[in-house]
Amino acid sequence: WKKFSKPATINAFYNSLENSIKFPAGILQGIFFGKDRPNYLNYGSIGYIIGHEITHGFDDKGRQFDKNGNNENWWEAETDKKFKNKIKCIIEQYSNYTVDALNE
Repeated sequence: WKKFSKPATINAFYNSLENSIKFPAGILQGIFFGKDRPNYLNYGSIGYIIGHEITHGFDDKGRQFDKNGNNENWWEAETDKKFKNKIKCIIEQYSNYTVDALNE
């Protein structure tokens, strides 16, 4: 645990080498968890965090590791191509956003 965070840390982490999620106890407070809140809010908040961390296993970095944490290209060529096309689409979309104050 010490190499990732202290137990009181309010964050969660995905470790691609272990294919695991680090979920410090510190995140079970504040806006993410409260003993006086309805369970559905607590579960929803924690579920959101867990889901977010799981996606790191399939992002541009996590996808480079197989289920055992080995640095290996395990995607098929077609999957890789579609992933890169989606990345390109997102980059193009965000490149078209402007902030008026910056363009004056």
